Parts: sequence; C-alpha cells; structure tokens
Amino acid sequence: MKFSYDQENIYLMNNNSEIARANFTIKDNILSINHIIVEEKYRGKGIAKQLMLEVIKYSEKNNLLINPICEYAKMFFKHKSKYNHLLID
Repeated sequence: MKFSYDQENIYLMNNNSEIARANFTIKDNILSINHIIVEEKYRGKGIAKQLMLEVIKYSEKNNLLINPICEYAKMFFKHKSKYNHLLID
C-alpha cells in the first residue's frame, strides 16, 4: 500500500486501487479535514488511523495547523492528545 496526493486529498492505494481517502481543504495555513473515507472491506484494520498520521505528517511538513471537521478526525485528536499542538485554537 502507498499514499498518493492531489490538492485536496491523500489517497491510500493498494495495487493501483484507492482503498481510502482523506479529503481536506487548505486556506490561510489551516488544513481542514473534511472527510476520512475507507472502503468497506478495509474498515476496522487501522486504515483511517494511517491516513490521519499521513495528514499530520503532511501538515507538519507544510507548516499547517489542522481543523478537524469530520467526526473521525475530531475523535482521533481527542484520543491522541500528543498532536494537539497542531490544532487551531
């Protein structure tokens, strides 16, 4: 599995097929996580967590703060407080 990017998504690919996606928008140095989508047969395997960690890596690399909009992203940051320094106030 590997990650690929475009301007508003980070994809997790398996054999050239998308199995998951993190959709985001960037405005004023804030990356807003709109959706975390995982194909049904891959759910419950930690794929969403892998995507979130890749979003965090992308955010840190590009000096962006994070605004978790989708419920999964909100829950992730609630349980992973070590990343809270990346969140907007």
